[in-house]
Amino acid sequence: MSRVRWLRAAFTWCILASSWGAEAQACPAGCSCAAPGLLTCEGAGLPGGLLTRSALAGAPTPLIALSWTKAGIKGIAPDALSHLTRLKMLDLSDNQIVDVGNDTFRSLSALRVLNLTGNGLKDLSRNFFKGMTSLEEVYVSKNELHAIPFQLFAPLGNLRHLDLSHNKFVSILNHFNRTNRMLDTLLLDHNRLEKISWNAFEDLK
Repeated sequence: MSRVRWLRAAFTWCILASSWGAEAQACPAGCSCAAPGLLTCEGAGLPGGLLTRSALAGAPTPLIALSWTKAGIKGIAPDALSHLTRLKMLDLSDNQIVDVGNDTFRSLSALRVLNLTGNGLKDLSRNFFKGMTSLEEVYVSKNELHAIPFQLFAPLGNLRHLDLSHNKFVSILNHFNRTNRMLDTLLLDHNRLEKISWNAFEDLK
């Protein structure tokens, strides 16, 4: 997802947020709050490379779009994002995140866009997307992913855009997208695909 496109969409959501009464607050150190509900922290390093709830202290309330990129983030504390129940867009691209806990994103039921491009993710657990029922766009390209757990994307009934390019996938299994009837863009280029099951995309319309 291009930075220009992300910012354009983020500003749209945050203009809406201003009508919901978003409060203007001081930004976290090294970050910018260019619009109500928008927090951008490009290159803002964190102690130990860990994104915590305290790191977000002073962020706009409610927070609608969060972009913390190119900051060397290595991990996300389990409760770091649990209070961001109105978050629509989350961009943690171009960091060094290798693993994300099962419950890390569970409270983000309003999230529409998730961007984890350019990290070091090796695996996504089967419950990775549990609770994220509003997701429409997922970007996990340029990671080290090699397998897709069965029904990984099952909770994402509104998914429209899925970018899995530039990873290490070797196969696509049966009924890859059984519950993703809204999907209209799937990117799988620059992988190591050797096998695609005959009914992997049977449910695409």
